[in-house]
Amino acid sequence: MIGRGITGPATLQLTLQNTATDLGTPGWDPEFGWGLVNAAAAVGGGTAVGQLRVFSGMLNGTVITRESDIVTVANTGAFAITNAQAGQKSVFAWQDFNGNGVVDAGDYYGKVDAVNVVGGATTAGVHVLVQRYSGPPISVL
Repeated sequence: MIGRGITGPATLQLTLQNTATDLGTPGWDPEFGWGLVNAAAAVGGGTAVGQLRVFSGMLNGTVITRESDIVTVANTGAFAITNAQAGQKSVFAWQDFNGNGVVDAGDYYGKVDAVNVVGGATTAGVHVLVQRYSGPPISVL
């Protein structure tokens, strides 16, 4: 961070807080603090692979069939899923740490079931708890 011109304790701390991947209630919370430090984002090198992303779809066994665009979660924890198919869907949040396109050990993953998605409308108030994943690999199609 210093090599990128981010200097001073307060600026370093603020940058780490603003680029952390929020894991709990949006913003600071007593369980997760500001969230998971995202070193790549803190130095301005964050990639789509390393970012927390959200989408809607259906899980069947070890396969998720996407039924929306994959969108990036903002540093505030906010997201807006686009081009979602209407109906009762699951909302998935996933951070693919190794970049292999599969939810697998070491990734961060969470889902919320039975979200009523209305085509062309905004679905608000969906909170997805994301935790380190340790189950069998899940393919995302």
